[in-house]
Amino acid sequence: MTSIRVAVAFILGFTCLTAIGMSQGYVHNGFLTGRQYLDLPTVGQNGYAAGLIDGMFLAPFFGAPNDRVAVIENCVNGMTDQQVAAILAGHLRSKPEIWHLGAHTALYQALIERCPK
Repeated sequence: MTSIRVAVAFILGFTCLTAIGMSQGYVHNGFLTGRQYLDLPTVGQNGYAAGLIDGMFLAPFFGAPNDRVAVIENCVNGMTDQQVAAILAGHLRSKPEIWHLGAHTALYQALIERCPK
């Protein structure tokens, strides 16, 4: 079960790589919309959130500046997947107008709003 969760988290997190470069143009649709994320069971939300963070951490491999990624690293340092999932779920619940958008972009927005620059 653990290896499946890790694989799923990695695959899902990979979709978030472009979120670091949102201001630079095109961001590909992710696997899940915000509404689909909220419909996941808790374990699914936790795994998806962890995968998104792992994807963000891989962004420098694709040319994202380290200082942009450091904002996210500093924000989530010491957090559990449950905490990151709670941040995403809370952000989505407070903004039903973005439920049709990708969950990956919602997490990026939520972290940027909460993290010191």
